[in-house]
Order: sequence, then structure tokens, then C-alpha cells
Amino acid sequence: MEQGPTEAFIIQQCMQQRMPLPDKIANAPYLLLGLELYYMAFMDLTTCRGQGYGSEGPIGWLQIHEYCIVNDIWGEQREDMIYHVQHLDAEYLEFKGKRLKAANNNKK
Repeated sequence: MEQGPTEAFIIQQCMQQRMPLPDKIANAPYLLLGLELYYMAFMDLTTCRGQGYGSEGPIGWLQIHEYCIVNDIWGEQREDMIYHVQHLDAEYLEFKGKRLKAANNNKK
């Protein structure tokens, strides 16, 4: 995947000023070939999650299933899509929960 405009600007500035890249850019995660399909689906479907009581809910199975139909994803690849999007979503929600908890602890 390519860098976004913000990251590209930071990289350009670091090169011009002969400074090292920030750790988060220098050690950015790398997606293996073929996994971008699942990541892009997760990013598209993240807008479909339920909201309530100041927190985000999980992406529903039905939303993933409909995404597969619209994008002509069938058979074993659909099963893989459901598996990967649900697991990405679980990790995302766990990350968000920890971040929210840390923010609440800092307020006290």
C-alpha cells in the first residue's frame, strides 16, 4: 500500500532536512500480497458499525455478506473475507477499548 499525503509530506521533510524518519513510518507494518483485499473491505465496512453509548459496535456478519455480494466475492474467498474482517474488527475494537480506558484514567 502507498503512503498517504500526510506520511508522504513527513517523508519529504525528513529527506530535505536529513533527519531520520519517525519510528511509526520507518517501521510501518507491511501487508503480504493478497491481504490488501481484506484490509480494504475492513476499511470500507468500518462505516457500517453500530454506535451506542459513546462506543463503537462490531461490524455485523450481514454487512460483510452484502459487501461480498456487491463485490462479487463467492465461495471460499467469501468465507475468508468474513473470517479476516471479523478478526480485524475484533482487534480494532480491543485497541479502541484500551485507548478509551486510558483516556478515562488520565481524566481522573
